[in-house]
Amino acid sequence: MDNEFIKKKIENGLKFLKSKNFDKAIKCFQYIEKNKNTKLTGLLYLGITQIEKGNNQKAINYFNNILNIDSLNEHANINIGLIHFREKKYLEALKYFELILRINSKHLIANLHKGIIDYNLANFDSAYIHFEICEKIDENIPQLYNYMGSILFKKNSIDQAIKYYKKSIVKNQNDSRSKYNLSRCYFSKFLYEEALELFEFRHSFTKNSKANEVNNKFNPKQWEGEDLNNKSIIIISEQGIGDTIQYARYLFYLHETFKCKIYFYVNKKLLYLFNNCPFEAISDLNKLNHVDYCQYLMSLQKIYYNKYKKFYKNINYIHADKESLINWKNKINKLEKPHIAISWQGNPEYSEDHLRSIPLRYFENIIKKNKYNFISLQKNIGSEQIEQNNFSKFIHDFSNEIDMADNAFDDTIHILKNIDLLITSDTALAHLAGTMEINTFLLLNFNPEWRWLLQIKDKCIYSTKLKIIKQSKYNDWTSVISELEEKLNNSLIS
Repeated sequence: MDNEFIKKKIENGLKFLKSKNFDKAIKCFQYIEKNKNTKLTGLLYLGITQIEKGNNQKAINYFNNILNIDSLNEHANINIGLIHFREKKYLEALKYFELILRINSKHLIANLHKGIIDYNLANFDSAYIHFEICEKIDENIPQLYNYMGSILFKKNSIDQAIKYYKKSIVKNQNDSRSKYNLSRCYFSKFLYEEALELFEFRHSFTKNSKANEVNNKFNPKQWEGEDLNNKSIIIISEQGIGDTIQYARYLFYLHETFKCKIYFYVNKKLLYLFNNCPFEAISDLNKLNHVDYCQYLMSLQKIYYNKYKKFYKNINYIHADKESLINWKNKINKLEKPHIAISWQGNPEYSEDHLRSIPLRYFENIIKKNKYNFISLQKNIGSEQIEQNNFSKFIHDFSNEIDMADNAFDDTIHILKNIDLLITSDTALAHLAGTMEINTFLLLNFNPEWRWLLQIKDKCIYSTKLKIIKQSKYNDWTSVISELEEKLNNSLIS
């Protein structure tokens, strides 16, 4: 078969592939695959065609046929690795990227994706090494600098993180993710005006169906601090339940400042929390015919801060139901004092859960001392660790009774009202307890969310009863638990 003829067949196949004419592309590549001398080339392009068609398993079959002939074939290995990577089968993908790197340690695609996988698996030191290799090979990969900045941020190297986020933005002015991440650095350095401005870029890469509904139905103006007297405004909740609970206090600022109608568009499970509030909480737009303005909940802090150069005070708007309060009081009072509620595990679907959740085994010395009565506030995920660690005799597990109805935290609120202390990782429960002014030890990672004022030891930005114990070095929960144990020994509840 003539080389020019083969070259033409490949060119034609690629043209068909680019135009999504898969049948004709396949015919070209099958023709090439039948020839002994070009078999591997044909198999490669047949596999790539199946990727374009979305048939990943067929693609893998073609690439495996190549590996049966040449086990070290770079193109086949990298493509199988990339398929597993896109399917988030990271451990499978690693096998192929690591094989390529054993052959060629400077392989750009293998280094980049090995670094991203290490990052996703929280192997940050290894990830950083691979990203540094990529940087030396090609400086024009914007996502590279965002990842490097994020690793440095997690390790509290704020100035270095800023440097890399800015590099990423220079490479791509539309890099909203790096701008948002840069805001987190500025929050850490108390540069609040700059931080709050960049924090708005979160809307560029997060979807909010509530905002879309509001804009489609009312097309309201976005409120930026104008006079709201005799107007109406809808505030749209965003991100997690904890964020809604924490930032809802800014609606009280609106009520104090303007004579206007305020609607709060929230998750249906949270409606009951706002029953006694001076605004109307809603979970749909069915009964609403008009609003003048709208704004995202977490953007209210920017408007308030730009005007007053401070953050708004805490408002404990959460009220207990008398019957539920008595019910839980009777249950808890059957246990000897002091009563300590504990929560250690957040939602594992959250991208940074590995940084905030604490394996229950770390608490063993405190739990087994029998000085306190521990009450688990875990629901579903995390509760299994009680039995796994043989703590069933030491922790009262009410998970089969807590928050079984439609309202989020309904029972949890009444338990919190009846305990002496809460110990929790950085989840929605911390925001709930902070809002309710519950005595709390919040256990944080080395570089936690800015809102906890991480540079000021033991401070919380909005609650006087919430005390912080933070890692003194990256990924070190042992020192946190040791400090917690010391504080418990010295506290009045001991």
